[in-house]
Amino acid sequence: MNTKENHETLSLTSMKIAGVIGMPPITKSEISIRLQALINSIPDDVLPDDAIYIDTKYSGSNNGYKGTITAPFKTLPAFENGKTYKVKRGSVIPNITFSQKTDVIISEYGQGDRAKISSTGTVHLITFQNSTGCRVVGFEVKGSINAISLTHADNSPKCGVYGCDMSEAHHSNNNGFGLHAFYSDDFELIDNKIDNVALDGIYTKFCKRIKVTGNHFTRLNQRYFTNPNQSASSGDGIQLDGTYDGFYIAFNVVDRSDGAGNKYGLILNSAAGLSDEATGTIEHNVFISNNNVSSCIHIERGNGIQVLNNEFVGAGGQQAIRLGGKFVKNTLIKGNTFRNFDRGVGVGATYPGGYPATNTIVEDNIFYNVKQYHVWVDKSKVTLNNNTHMRTTDKGIAIFNYGGGSAVIESGHYSIAGMEGSFGAGTNPTYGPINFIDPENGNFEILN
Repeated sequence: MNTKENHETLSLTSMKIAGVIGMPPITKSEISIRLQALINSIPDDVLPDDAIYIDTKYSGSNNGYKGTITAPFKTLPAFENGKTYKVKRGSVIPNITFSQKTDVIISEYGQGDRAKISSTGTVHLITFQNSTGCRVVGFEVKGSINAISLTHADNSPKCGVYGCDMSEAHHSNNNGFGLHAFYSDDFELIDNKIDNVALDGIYTKFCKRIKVTGNHFTRLNQRYFTNPNQSASSGDGIQLDGTYDGFYIAFNVVDRSDGAGNKYGLILNSAAGLSDEATGTIEHNVFISNNNVSSCIHIERGNGIQVLNNEFVGAGGQQAIRLGGKFVKNTLIKGNTFRNFDRGVGVGATYPGGYPATNTIVEDNIFYNVKQYHVWVDKSKVTLNNNTHMRTTDKGIAIFNYGGGSAVIESGHYSIAGMEGSFGAGTNPTYGPINFIDPENGNFEILN
């Protein structure tokens, strides 16, 4: 299976712009981040002069406030389509709303502390409403116990938030999200920090082709600590609902290590029929778990989803990936590392009836210190190719059959004989220890 278009090699011209000649090809999301960093490094007096400037601390006596870099507005004016707004570092502006706007960009300029979007009200800190192509770049976004979400999008395709440090959304009425989005195809959340929210880091519904790359999620579902029975604390790291075909989730850190509730790092699920054929890619992420997190990734519906080159870090319990059953088809789980879990990959079935996930391929993965089952199946048939199964002091087995399952196994490596599990070692197995550099801390390079 090929990865999505995000891994197309860029042109030589694009690589020259990014200053990466001689380096390996990079992804489109990476180039966008690097180009933004290049733009931010240009002195302000070299930037195009058609931007509208805002400095909430400006005290000059120029002939009125003109919105220029020498006579900036002291407050944010009403947005105009196609305009770029630049807020001086150190300024503080209230929550912002793009309503029926097109191609509006707001970013920061200057030196010092980051420009801040802040409010203690019952608000979304950033709102995209019936807008297209609008973007927020480079702010600190600070909510409060009253904030409904840090970013909200409704019917706003091709909008996005980039390079922001966002925290604190704790509104008590079943709210308190990082990103909360509906009917907003092609939304982008790139290179942000999302911290300290009551429920989900991201919740989207009916958002196709969403791109979530380079973000760091911490302190999610914090309401769990005051609502441990989870009647009002159902937050996940990332939840895609409704229609989510074409998603791309990559280069993120989803940290659920603080014990905040029995939910997921990432869950893909919808009402019946909406995303049964949805495809997408989950790659190069780090999922950090704890004994309360049910699964780092839970896939309930999709066809052809790829889970590639991720790092799964457990805390001795629960599991890394679970495929829910009959509505999960043609999944590729390849090139991942799993360490310190009870269970690695679960290929499940839908009950009543026991209808299994189908055509699952698990290959080129490393399982290390997985105490129960590296892979388990329930009624399902799986293909396992070239996986490495390593015990430490644990008693984990490579594959376990709950009943009615089957497997085709090729070229597996096992640290000791006797750990192969329900279906044996398969064809062309190898055995013995492997001298990894530092597997306990995730370095699975092999010492020479």
